[in-house]
Amino acid sequence: MDRYNNNRAKRRTRPVLALLALAALIAASPLRAQQNESEIQAYSEEFDELYGERRFSEAETAARRALAAVEQRHGAFHPGTADMLDHLAKALTVQGWYVQALPLRERALEIREAAYGTDHRDVVLGLADVAMIHWTRGRQQEAEALLRRALAIGERVYGPDHPAIAMILENLGVVRIEQDAHEEGEFLTRRALAIRREKSRHFGHDRLGMATSLNNLAASHDIQGRPAQAQPLYEEALALIEASPLDTDPSLTVILENLARTHITTGQPVKAEALIQRSLALGEKTPATNPLMLAMSLNRLGELRRFQGNDRQAEQAFVRALELLEKMKGTNWPLTARIARNLAGLYRAAHREQAAADVEARTGLKGSSLPDPLPNQPSPPSLLPARDDLGKVEAISQKVSEYPRSLQTRNGGKVMVKFRVTREGEVRNPVIMESVHPALEQSVVKDVLGWRFKPLLTVAGKPVTLEVYQPFRFHLDYGDHEDETAPFVLSGSMKTLPPEFQYDTPPVIKMVALAVYPFDLLDQGISGSARVSVLIDPEGAIRETKVLQATHPEFGLAAQAMMASWTFAPATKEGRPTWAILAKEHRFNRSHRDTEVILEAYARMKSADKRSDIHALSALDHPPRALYAPHPAYPYHLRRKGITGTVLAEFYIDEDGAVQLPRLVEAANPELGWAALTALSRWRFEPPLRGGRPVMARTRIPLEFSLE
Repeated sequence: MDRYNNNRAKRRTRPVLALLALAALIAASPLRAQQNESEIQAYSEEFDELYGERRFSEAETAARRALAAVEQRHGAFHPGTADMLDHLAKALTVQGWYVQALPLRERALEIREAAYGTDHRDVVLGLADVAMIHWTRGRQQEAEALLRRALAIGERVYGPDHPAIAMILENLGVVRIEQDAHEEGEFLTRRALAIRREKSRHFGHDRLGMATSLNNLAASHDIQGRPAQAQPLYEEALALIEASPLDTDPSLTVILENLARTHITTGQPVKAEALIQRSLALGEKTPATNPLMLAMSLNRLGELRRFQGNDRQAEQAFVRALELLEKMKGTNWPLTARIARNLAGLYRAAHREQAAADVEARTGLKGSSLPDPLPNQPSPPSLLPARDDLGKVEAISQKVSEYPRSLQTRNGGKVMVKFRVTREGEVRNPVIMESVHPALEQSVVKDVLGWRFKPLLTVAGKPVTLEVYQPFRFHLDYGDHEDETAPFVLSGSMKTLPPEFQYDTPPVIKMVALAVYPFDLLDQGISGSARVSVLIDPEGAIRETKVLQATHPEFGLAAQAMMASWTFAPATKEGRPTWAILAKEHRFNRSHRDTEVILEAYARMKSADKRSDIHALSALDHPPRALYAPHPAYPYHLRRKGITGTVLAEFYIDEDGAVQLPRLVEAANPELGWAALTALSRWRFEPPLRGGRPVMARTRIPLEFSLE
């Protein structure tokens, strides 16, 4: 799972984003550019380009150069080193060099566990990476143990319905099906399919993911001798993949081969022939870059020819398939053994014992206790592991986010955003899933909204929409010392609390909003503070907030709304999620880092107001459209009591489209009012235009809190 995309000094002009590239990192420009960083970036971009062109051997060389450069720059135990280890392992794995790739993945995992602790998304994906190398080498028990650990941590870190969880469920299902634990394997696969269906209901993007799940469910039936139940599932998977953008994806070959197998076993060779010829045509397009898929098709063709009694053509197909794999990797690829058994069985049936023995010796099958396959018993169906590169969208323009000036005081953090790429290649509906500071959130939203992509096309040439998950990583480089301290830090549990609220590890902040400075108090130059407690349940949800102290009631309401809008991963005690109570003080004064930004906006708006440079919406060329509008956090106790209401708020929109200085005009319930203002402070609009020129605007909008 590729994680490293280190764009610190330059903007990539044509980057490729992977659909579930849950661990790719885009770093902000360091304050002091270093030649070594440019070298790392150049190698990383070279790797991306070569790998995307399926020039895997050259990509491996680029990855080795990048690894050497990043180790020289950051040392052997830096997260950036882990990222480059993953690059190299990825290039080796796709070439079949599993033995060499495994220690690289294990070392990358060790670095991340030391850097981030156990409960971290990069650790989850690292465990899954190592597991799937064990799986490809036939080590099912090792793969199962690692995937179960990844699933347990992942459900805490991501939640139970995240695409990364679907991937882990899928792969664990594959392992269990191969272990003949079909009931559990099918349960895991159906759960992965349910997650993908729910995502696709809104975005229509994960056809390949759903096809993977359907293929594996079908294969489970097929392995158990139920081709009639397998066939419609294969056909549904095929229909989905045909409607996807990747008409040459290896998954298509696997599904075609599996469906052909059911036709062979049910005595329908004509239907099997059509499917196999189609898969062969796909493989012949790129025999040098994708020999595995071509070998798979040739193997199935050989099985069909043997079923039809044409042993000469069967031999030709098996021999060519085996030669392709031997050139690629040699005898350790699992498919090699399958094809070798078919060829040796054909020779032995023709009383060509020496030829059979030669094949077995070449491929390491000598002494195998497995019986030779019969002509009417084709090879088992292929299971598809889930991948993180199922759908790729190529960017035409992609601005790399800059580090917010307000946070350039040794603060760092990560942002996870998902968005929809339209049929025209434009970005719509960005949703920030994780952000440790609103300044980082706003930087990412602003840039992502300006990205443009090449439209994705189906096999039939029709454009499709796609949902993209893209992580960003912001950090600052201070020479030999890098400080990635998050802007907000949570303390340990308070020993005075009852035992049920004690924890070993505190809740992890996932999403942060700032307190809105009460406009009237800001206008009067009044400063102060407020201290708020928050109760967090074992699922990370906020159940209660309470103002413990405030120098002014409005400061208390603002701080309470801020904390109510945050999201968390739960605290843990003895490794299990638990309840937690936290208390946090927020200061409203000129020396506070986050207040400085508000004061700057206030000064700008006041100055513009005096010059009559703030315009009503009616004076604009057209009303600006909201591009990013996160919903307010509905306070738990108000929702539970059925308290609803409408809030009328006023705010400024600056020349960039950012909301500034929201204030209450009318609110039946003060808590709802401040919840609305807290959400509004994160909104972004199209820049207001007057005469085609960006200007400042002022407007009012109602926000309704409803139980529906």
